[in-house]
Amino acid sequence: MDDMPLEEELLEKVALGDQSAFAVLFHHYQRRIYDIAIRLTHSTIIAEEMVQDIFTMIWLKREDLVKIRDFRSYLFIVTRNEAYRTLRNLSSRRARLRELEEEEITLAHNNVHQRLQEKEYAALLKEAVNRLPPMQQQVYHLMKEQALKRDEVAERLHIRPETVKRHIAQAMRNIRAYLLSHPDLIIALVLLPPARHIFFSGH
Repeated sequence: MDDMPLEEELLEKVALGDQSAFAVLFHHYQRRIYDIAIRLTHSTIIAEEMVQDIFTMIWLKREDLVKIRDFRSYLFIVTRNEAYRTLRNLSSRRARLRELEEEEITLAHNNVHQRLQEKEYAALLKEAVNRLPPMQQQVYHLMKEQALKRDEVAERLHIRPETVKRHIAQAMRNIRAYLLSHPDLIIALVLLPPARHIFFSGH
């Protein structure tokens, strides 16, 4: 492989719990999974969620990696199946998912805060928030730190509720992108239950 150790050797290390090897695997293949996912779902948000979910599954079932002979084909099959499963679910409950969007983002955010109290994470999160554009920072602080509702934030900032919704969704995406650039944090988050993550929330 171009800039990555031999795949078989790398998978063996991950199977033994080597976090550095897992970070290499993540960075090498995350774009491949994202590209496949977005071609199948036509949704950047769903594709982002699938990357996180698939790598969560890989880490939690890492002992099985030594049995895989063609990891690229394996990733394609897993991604394809996850995309079809997601689309089937969305077709029957799309309206409900839209209503739950903000609840899921808040739950994911709170869940991470409950589980990851390390100083490193707190510092990284602060850095990520400080890098947000001014309006995204305002909306984030009001919703996540002052626990204001969307309508309350809209009234305070003199903008529409839908604009608030758009800003908080973009802010969360920007924060996730910044946090994903730190492999140690990826390892910490991937060990959480896969249903709720700060990285990929919302539809």
